[in-house]
Amino acid sequence: MEEVIHVEATFLELMMTEPSYTTGPSSQPSFTELPSQAPHAPDHAPWMDVLA
Repeated sequence: MEEVIHVEATFLELMMTEPSYTTGPSSQPSFTELPSQAPHAPDHAPWMDVLA
């Protein structure tokens, strides 16, 4: 169970760091569309499965 919590914590840190990338490399428009995909939580589900 602790591992799952650790993954969630890392994911939260990633979300907090994503805005920094938005103002950084403009070659990744996917980060710019993050706010629009924010409500799409299931979109990140595959990422969690890959880690698992």
